[in-house]
Amino acid sequence: MADSRRLTADRFFGGTDRLTILKQFLGYLGGENRSMSDAVEWLIKNTRASSPKTIKRHLSFLETIDVIENTGGTLLPGRTGRQFLETDEPRVLFDTLHENVAGFETILDALQSAPLDDEALMAVLNERGPHDMKSPGVARRHREWLAVLGYVKADDGVVRLTDAGVALCNDLQRASGQDRTSTTTDRSSTPPGESTSVSELFNQAKQATPTTTGTSTVERQQYSRRDAVREFALADADGVCQGCGSDAPFLDKDGEPYLEVHHLYRRADGGADDPENVLAICPNCHRRVHYGQNGQAYNAELREIAEERNAKL
Repeated sequence: MADSRRLTADRFFGGTDRLTILKQFLGYLGGENRSMSDAVEWLIKNTRASSPKTIKRHLSFLETIDVIENTGGTLLPGRTGRQFLETDEPRVLFDTLHENVAGFETILDALQSAPLDDEALMAVLNERGPHDMKSPGVARRHREWLAVLGYVKADDGVVRLTDAGVALCNDLQRASGQDRTSTTTDRSSTPPGESTSVSELFNQAKQATPTTTGTSTVERQQYSRRDAVREFALADADGVCQGCGSDAPFLDKDGEPYLEVHHLYRRADGGADDPENVLAICPNCHRRVHYGQNGQAYNAELREIAEERNAKL
């Protein structure tokens, strides 16, 4: 029988505090007559979110998985949202993700055998399920949700099960009649509800080994500095151009907001491939810097934006 679940998941807001923010948001929706505009305003005020369009897309996903519901224009906690408010259990959210989105159980099963990076997780999803990805955006969002819930931890781009993740795998296997005890030893002890924040991604990018050429060892590195810097920049922007403040102009083939990583000091001029030296901006702003009449002045503005961001990290 064909798998009728959707293939992709959308993020929520809040970095390492996502579960806390989600619970607070659901509590807010439990008030009287909260409209979509009210919800958008609350998220802009209480998180790094700034784009109403992006917020509405993420709220639509929460509605799809029954975390919230829209009743005649009033937003309320959905069945799963009410259960999460009552229990404060990450498993409640995992169960609704598992029920509505294909691939979470596939990733967990694969990680019992060995730690994997996002590229390998993409390959596993393509091989074992209905996915047909050309880049790991979908796998990355699955991994982010599992990290938010405390079931996996990513270190230097390599994803491992936590103790809570191993316990979840065993529960799922017992429920399916497999009852296999995991023998995974390379895992992290991460409490449920913790994930990789923008600050942590910044630190990982600072510490990552620079990408060089000429040896097979370097060519086979799973997580180069370039990869780390790119992941930090895109996570920090969260789908919104850090230049003009507009939403990413379109979604790429994996459903990710399309932004381009811009080096404020060009690498050709000696600028570093460093998280402090990048912003994620839309193609229009990127072309403005390189080809616009006031490109240098605009790049100076972007450097000021980055300096303010860097001071907070």
